[in-house]
Amino acid sequence: MPHPFEVGLKGAGGMDWETFSDCSMLHALESGKLTCRRGRVSRDRRNAIRATIRDVFRLGGVG
Repeated sequence: MPHPFEVGLKGAGGMDWETFSDCSMLHALESGKLTCRRGRVSRDRRNAIRATIRDVFRLGGVG
C-alpha cells in the first residue's frame, strides 16, 4: 500500500514489478542524461503523480 506521497504504478507500462513513484522528492536532470527506458507511465498515472506533487509541496492552483 503506498504512502500518501506515493503513486502506485501497479506493474503497468512494462515495469518488471509493482513500482511506486515517490513524489516527496524532486530531482532535476538534463534530459540528455536519461539513457534507459524501463517502460511507459500512462497519462492517468502521470496526472496522479502531478496531483500528488501539488499536494505534497502545497502548490495549490499551479498547472
